[in-house]
Amino acid sequence: MKNKNLFLLTIIALFLSSVSFSQIIEKGYETRNLGSNFDNAKEILCSGNASSSGSRYRLNVVFSSSNNLSIGKLYKFIDDDDRVRYLFISSLRSEPFGDRDSFRESQLTFQNIFCDSDGDGIPNDDDNCPNEAGPASNNGCPTKPDLAFVTSKMTISSQCVNDGNCDSNFEDSLDNGEFHSLPFQGREISIRPVVKNIGNASSSATKLKFYISENKTYESRNDSEINEINIPSRNPNAEYQGSIVNITWFDVNNTSIIQQGSSGYILLRIIDQGESDLSNNLIALPIILNRQRNSIGIFPLNRFTSNNKEMSIINVYNIQGMPVTQKNIYTKEDETLLIQSLPKGFYIIKNGDKTYKVAK
Repeated sequence: MKNKNLFLLTIIALFLSSVSFSQIIEKGYETRNLGSNFDNAKEILCSGNASSSGSRYRLNVVFSSSNNLSIGKLYKFIDDDDRVRYLFISSLRSEPFGDRDSFRESQLTFQNIFCDSDGDGIPNDDDNCPNEAGPASNNGCPTKPDLAFVTSKMTISSQCVNDGNCDSNFEDSLDNGEFHSLPFQGREISIRPVVKNIGNASSSATKLKFYISENKTYESRNDSEINEINIPSRNPNAEYQGSIVNITWFDVNNTSIIQQGSSGYILLRIIDQGESDLSNNLIALPIILNRQRNSIGIFPLNRFTSNNKEMSIINVYNIQGMPVTQKNIYTKEDETLLIQSLPKGFYIIKNGDKTYKVAK
């Protein structure tokens, strides 16, 4: 009986030993030793430079369960000699280090640090803009104004094909690719701008400026300012309808940017006041400058593709072959304008080696 009891006790002891052993887990960690001063370690952690600061420190940790150290977090570590280090946990190895000491899980204490780099009271982990102060209502990002054109409410009055009018709605005119004519002593281009603050903060007073440009991009060194209007401070979602701005042939011609018969752009540009989005601050309105008094017409932008500036002589004949006119031209645009200026009828056009017929 005594031997039987001894056998049972041995079996129980072995079982308890195997259960205890299965719960002990050793794991290896790569860390950065950020020193023994908590405030310094916190400052490094909140700066976002913890993974590249301090010195490399490798250790094994023995757990009594399936716990882990949290990657990317800071722990206070007390070694067997009671020395304190603050360790930033970089990564977990697939197996423990074979040449490193092992320490108990209880020797490392998680540091619940509240990082707020911009001082707005929102933890960096919950802050969409951790380096710029902003309210919680905007996810920690600063509120900014954003002035944008409301092209659907803007109007334009200008001359197009055969003395007709371009679309009076500015947005429709842009969408339709209308080309606005500025004939000599002819009709002006009249624009009534509408601007709205679509941002989440009030805007400061600023200006809307008008420029003449060879292309759609604003270039301070190359473009010439011809007009401006004031835009007062606007609250979020508030609009401002500006006064009508009239642009004449002389306004454009005096800049010497666009040659007679050539195409270009009127740029409408809202002057930046620390806005969150600048992509909606510029509009490019296609125009053509013409010395003649009558209208020029609308030409799609993809028609004006010639960059050839060499002079050529174009001859125009009537259907009987009699000369009608002769003109020096520099671009394809010049040739198109000449044809558009001809009265109704049938013509033979000769430009160098090219000859073709036109019916108007």
